[in-house]
Amino acid sequence: MTYIYPRLRKADAEVQFQLLNEEYLREGKISYTADFRHPKAYAPSVSGEIVPNWRLRDTHDKLEELLPKKKTLSDSEKRQFDVQAGKILLSVLEEDGQAQASDKDMWPYLSLVVFPDIATRRFAAQGQVGLTADRFLAGRRNVFYVAYLRAWILGDLILDDDSELLEDELVGLVDREFSTDHRLARSLVRAIASQSSSENRRDMVRKAYKAIRFKQKITDFAALSDDALDALVKRVMYESL
Repeated sequence: MTYIYPRLRKADAEVQFQLLNEEYLREGKISYTADFRHPKAYAPSVSGEIVPNWRLRDTHDKLEELLPKKKTLSDSEKRQFDVQAGKILLSVLEEDGQAQASDKDMWPYLSLVVFPDIATRRFAAQGQVGLTADRFLAGRRNVFYVAYLRAWILGDLILDDDSELLEDELVGLVDREFSTDHRLARSLVRAIASQSSSENRRDMVRKAYKAIRFKQKITDFAALSDDALDALVKRVMYESL
């Protein structure tokens, strides 16, 4: 069954974010609501049924169960939420129509309309500064999109604590389109993990991404075995130190 998830255009999402932020600062939290509709939400012109409330409620409840019943989450609890939330979202969208995940306007609908109580617990505001906009609006740092991307690109690697990928490294994989080749992306993650103690890890990863982009132009990665691909990527990583 293909369910169509509504979207929020950029201007409408920004207005909704401001309203959400004001409510959060005023109340100290965002309460759960079973009304998952928004007057400005729109659906693309494709065949399928608009996702019913029961489906959204079921996904909401699964995500909510992942969050400990306390105000402040530890880094470990945040990581576990991101890992498990990504797996849930990937599973749901595989059933409902995974192509929708590429539409950037869908994710603000989820974070601002459907799951705002969960999103504001995962990325709570610091003092009176307010919520961080890019965690709720369209873009690769959206709270649910980044979790989905991890699950989609990395597969079972997201369960490996030794292969933890920093968020800017994940965004780098996507921005450079390495994510279209999951075998290469996962090889890169394993190579990055092998250098996890490096003091200049961020600079090293940036250089390695650049070098891999060049090698993609002159190397048929698809012809390499898994071991050969891993060896090549690790060599590039070493040369980027």
